[in-house]
Amino acid sequence: MMKKVLLIILCIILLLVSCTNESNVDSISNEDKEIAIAIWEKDYYDGHIDDMPYFHDVCKYDDIKDIKVKFDIIKGDTYEEFLDNINVKLYLDKGPTLIYISYKPYYYQMFKEKGIAKKVDHNMIPNINNIYDFYLEEEIYFVPIGAYYICTSFNKAQIEKLDIEIPGFNLTINEYYDIRKKWVEYNAPIEISWSDVEDIVRIRLDNINIFSEDYKAINIDTKIMRESIKTMKKEIYSGKYILPNDFTYEDYYKACFDFSHQERSKYEEFRTKGMTAYYLTFSADNGLKTSSMKSGVIDNRVIFPNVEHPKYNVDLGGFIVNKNGKNKELGYKFLNRLLEEEFQMKMYEGQYMYAPVIKTVEDDIEKIESKQGLEPEIMELKNYIYDKMEKGEIQPRLYTNDRTLKTFNLRRKLYKDLFKFIFTEEEYSVEELSRKLKELEDRYSVYLNE
Repeated sequence: MMKKVLLIILCIILLLVSCTNESNVDSISNEDKEIAIAIWEKDYYDGHIDDMPYFHDVCKYDDIKDIKVKFDIIKGDTYEEFLDNINVKLYLDKGPTLIYISYKPYYYQMFKEKGIAKKVDHNMIPNINNIYDFYLEEEIYFVPIGAYYICTSFNKAQIEKLDIEIPGFNLTINEYYDIRKKWVEYNAPIEISWSDVEDIVRIRLDNINIFSEDYKAINIDTKIMRESIKTMKKEIYSGKYILPNDFTYEDYYKACFDFSHQERSKYEEFRTKGMTAYYLTFSADNGLKTSSMKSGVIDNRVIFPNVEHPKYNVDLGGFIVNKNGKNKELGYKFLNRLLEEEFQMKMYEGQYMYAPVIKTVEDDIEKIESKQGLEPEIMELKNYIYDKMEKGEIQPRLYTNDRTLKTFNLRRKLYKDLFKFIFTEEEYSVEELSRKLKELEDRYSVYLNE
């Protein structure tokens, strides 16, 4: 009798062990089928993730339908908070498989500099061969899936009021400012808006070369910087703009760069001021996608190439493979799917922000466009932009040296300091301004070489 009881107990133990093992196998199996995509919450909730038709479409394919794709949403009101929060996860043995990069080049540079981004090639992701060469660096750490080139466009009705010629594709930044000046004078006074501050201040600062060729020195106390500050300040306080009564230089800075959720209502109100019926410009058309430009032409706009940054102005959306990520082989397979013709055409045909990045869909796109009866200027502009990219005269912002993590942070910090001199009615002598700029130059040179 005792032997039978012992035998029954042994069988129960074996059964329990067997069930436990089966459960573990299923758990491991499910985990082995999963890839995780780390993404900043601003990109996830602001709609950038919706601009790539991949989540459900990729996963429905028979050979990878069992892959579980999840998003690891990284919180952070500001860029710095996002970096702090994601850093914790990037050094885990089984961290996120992929990191989603929108159009912000400093993300890419940061992950590359810190050794987080894994170098990939066509052996891992065969369809990389189909990507336009001008979207790729020689060593590939970032896999682009979609491209966006922000055109600038004038309100045709406003241009006609000014009695000037409609600008061509070769419009320069100085010619743009000449037109803008005439428009402001025609409509003055106008409520100053975020876009005005962009035009008057940020674009000008962005186009001042402040770094030495080896990026070991910074030059701020220069004639061009002093004259630019004088020009910007003179424009803002010219009487042509209605300024907020309670705004300090810090308020202007936050409204343009990093206002938080808690302060959003105050600065969003500021950001929308000036956008009345007499608006002059828009900047929301993708010059690489004719359907985007077509809507602009219908809205009675004159579209032309980006004048803010003549060279580095193509935004790319895509992914970095995390060197410490789990199931990287599945990540490669996932990315390869996104570069197939079917998915790239979905991006072209749908209401998505991005345009395809592969050259093998050119013929299909041309066939579609030939039947759409597009305005000649739309096709001319698209061809003009692609030709510039082929020649290397237009390049992705991700790959500009002035968008490394350190130089990006330095420019942001510097702009906040420069706003002190720009957004104030206090007058500085040439000598006093030079002294203050020299102090900044010395301080930031130390930061640059740390």
